[in-house]
Amino acid sequence: MKKIILFILLPILFLGCGKTVTDSFDSPGNLKIEKITENKVRISWDYSAQSTNITYVIARKVGEENWDEAFFETTDDTKSFIDDIQTSSYSIYSYKIKAHDNDNDTFSAFSIPIGYFADQTQPTDLSITQIGQDSLKIQWTDNTVGEEGYRIDKRINNGNWIQKYKLLPPNTMTFEDNISELYQSIDYKIYSFVGDELSLPQQGQYIPSFPAPTNITLSQISQNMIQVEWQDNSQGEDGFAIERKIGMSDWLEIDRISGNETQYNNLLAIEAASLKYRVRAFSDTLYSAYSEIQTIQYNIENVSSLSLPYECYNQAKYNQYFFIADSYSGVKILDATNPNNPLDIGNLDYSGRALDVFVNNDRLFVSNYNGGITVFDVSDINIPLNLGTINTIGTPYDIKYFEDNNHDPYLLVASGEAGLLVINLNLNVPEESIIVGRKNTHGISYNLNVFNNFVFVSDGSNGLLEIDISDPSNPIIVTENHDLGEVLSSKIFEDKICTANGNMGWSMLSLNNLEFIATYSVAGYCNDILVSSPFVYISDSSSGIKIFDIRDLDNVFQSAEISSETSTRSISLNENYLYSLTDTQFNIIQVLP
Repeated sequence: MKKIILFILLPILFLGCGKTVTDSFDSPGNLKIEKITENKVRISWDYSAQSTNITYVIARKVGEENWDEAFFETTDDTKSFIDDIQTSSYSIYSYKIKAHDNDNDTFSAFSIPIGYFADQTQPTDLSITQIGQDSLKIQWTDNTVGEEGYRIDKRINNGNWIQKYKLLPPNTMTFEDNISELYQSIDYKIYSFVGDELSLPQQGQYIPSFPAPTNITLSQISQNMIQVEWQDNSQGEDGFAIERKIGMSDWLEIDRISGNETQYNNLLAIEAASLKYRVRAFSDTLYSAYSEIQTIQYNIENVSSLSLPYECYNQAKYNQYFFIADSYSGVKILDATNPNNPLDIGNLDYSGRALDVFVNNDRLFVSNYNGGITVFDVSDINIPLNLGTINTIGTPYDIKYFEDNNHDPYLLVASGEAGLLVINLNLNVPEESIIVGRKNTHGISYNLNVFNNFVFVSDGSNGLLEIDISDPSNPIIVTENHDLGEVLSSKIFEDKICTANGNMGWSMLSLNNLEFIATYSVAGYCNDILVSSPFVYISDSSSGIKIFDIRDLDNVFQSAEISSETSTRSISLNENYLYSLTDTQFNIIQVLP
């Protein structure tokens, strides 16, 4: 009886199973996908079957949508399929195939998927960063929608590629790799993938080293010493190399320290400078990357600033006081007895547009932009006395005092397009002063420098002129240099004269014949110049003050820069302090210890 029941049940079981699925090894293989025209792809595959009545079910997935496992079924044993898709899409079109034996109504397992990757699905913006001595961080931009994941291939020192070095989940954009190789090239290729199909790769290379020192700090711990400190991020280094840059000079390795030291004291023999420092670890001839660069103003300090109301042009020092030509605001008087706290103590009784100020003994000369020079007695600073006004022609940009061989007093005036004026000066009754000499300089006279019986005229685009004024009534041009650019100011030192040449930088000339010694470029607009050996100070109207070291004339270099937010107009120097006048500020800057 049991045997009869068994034979009856077995057919029922077979009938009840319906469709069956074969083992996965029987699924279609060798899937390929190719673009045949714009927005059209062909999928092909291989399949070996004993049955002759085989069709194929094609499943499709677009981007991150779910699989449509009944997307299409062929009508015969043709092993290819053409699909209409967006071939320029960031979304991946994925396919998988299973065989349908229609005689038995059975199905194979689905094949391994395949996907179509447009060119724009390639990962981009690959960056490789060393985040530790034994680790790299690889980052990229994911441009694919619907990938199965990301694949990373790797090789070391141009050796063989390690394929599928790492497989990562979909939407991944970062990977941290542990490394043991330093100072060897490591290459990575990044792909998105579906099955065995890959996007275009993004490739990058990195040569890991000792990690660079970080968190570098600088402090001036004495009048002649800078302390450099940093964070040590490496292991096994021999020590650290410290490099310094003075102003715009080249970087120079100044010392090496061994072991795990993280502090260095730099003893300096220079007076003042803008200093930059950087540090790197080393082992024998191998180096880490540099630390970040830090800057410090060594013995240079902005001591104080005083805001001024209008458009400042020029300054003149008288004892501890400064007179400021403040355009329509007239002339302002500042008390700089305490450099840390200059005081505004009032204005002169002056109604013109003040352009220049000049002091000789206790006489203050104020030029008016529209012409004329007013003379004040400032022997009592609390009660300046207006002595009268001298008539002039042109625009009196600069004033200098001169005595001839008979000790008769004269004013020399750089009077713009009117050239050089020579005025016989009556100090008690200024109105009786008269113009006794004039020289057409053929440029725009901006600035004067007197040396013995000669005056050097900064004549704008006409260059620099040397004029003999031994006969005040008959000034004679004796030497000229027209190849300097726009000369706005000059200063004499030793047997040389330096000129500020606008956007042509500054020049050093022989005082004897105005021939070039050298010209130095400045990334700005030089409008004033001072010389106090071993430094030349440049007023750069576009960025502030630049200081050049001239102790070695074969190696003149910019040693410091003091930035300014507004246009610098003029500079003066007294002992350790530089006095800078901008459009709307009076600044006192310590430039020497």
